[in-house]
Amino acid sequence: MKILLKTTIIALLCIFGTVSAQNANFTINGRTENKSVFGNMLYLTVFSNNGTELIDSTAISPNGTFVFKGSVPSPCLAKISMNYKDDEPVVNFHFYLENNAITMNLRNSTKYNIPYLKPAITGSVSDSAFRIECGDCFQEHIGSETWDGPAINYIESNPGSIYAPFLYYDIFFDDVDYKSFCRQMEKFSGEARNTYHYKLMKSKAMMKKYISTGAKIPDFTLADKNGNKVNVLQFAKGKKYVLVTFWASWCGPCRKEIRDKLIPLYNEFHDKGLDILSVSVDDNREKWIAAQTAEKVPWTDLCELVPMNKSMAQKLFGIDSVPYSFLINGKGKIIAHGNNIVHLVKYYLSLSKK
Repeated sequence: MKILLKTTIIALLCIFGTVSAQNANFTINGRTENKSVFGNMLYLTVFSNNGTELIDSTAISPNGTFVFKGSVPSPCLAKISMNYKDDEPVVNFHFYLENNAITMNLRNSTKYNIPYLKPAITGSVSDSAFRIECGDCFQEHIGSETWDGPAINYIESNPGSIYAPFLYYDIFFDDVDYKSFCRQMEKFSGEARNTYHYKLMKSKAMMKKYISTGAKIPDFTLADKNGNKVNVLQFAKGKKYVLVTFWASWCGPCRKEIRDKLIPLYNEFHDKGLDILSVSVDDNREKWIAAQTAEKVPWTDLCELVPMNKSMAQKLFGIDSVPYSFLINGKGKIIAHGNNIVHLVKYYLSLSKK
């Protein structure tokens, strides 16, 4: 069976090489039968192997169709997503894009009682190979779900695969220690080193050294709206846990997270050893304070008041998008970090009760 699978993959990639030579552009022709999302905007994010991230958008037509057109220098990871309301299906999935005619059917499905539009993709040979090679370590539902065990085996066995750096970044990058990260970066070879995610990890190498789980959080001091300066390590000193969370007034998901997750978390666990220190990456004082007031933020909130590309959040922490949070202990040690770690905060607080 292994020989047959490998032969199939080689055949697919050989076909891809022939097709790519004939096509200099890609066209994605998509369709959905779900009328509730007709008229909504879809977003295509292309993680180009030249190291850039490109975003395009189009509206779903009144008859449920959509089209994306463009060109990529080589097969690369891409993502389709949609801003949605609570009663609309989720659209957020990764696939491999190449210069070819690609069809995409967003089919109605349900997972964990949440409706979402499950993609059926044809025409991208690199994506078909990805599904065959990585089917055990990557499953689509309401975004992407990855499985550690099969992914480790795949990455170890295929260090030159264009899929390996993405899997490593998606699953292991946040939590792996710096030395292990460096060893793995040395193992990647061939085309793997030409991918977007290999280059992204290489650019974040020094940041990784200082914000790994188990390391001390980078030291910083910023002011609150009254001009009071707060140092992160002094703030954490003597406390059980502190959630340091980065957000912005212009970030819809940030404000939704504050309302729906962080304020309830703070209200439930503040008296049990949890504090929150938020850092806005706004560069407009009035908008920052207006958003802080509107969301009724009950904890200490700081702001850099500089553009995102010049911010401490990006230069010191390597944060490219918000919301993003760090859970630290009273000594400033990083326990966990990521863009959705409320469940981990609750887990660690439950451990501290025992």
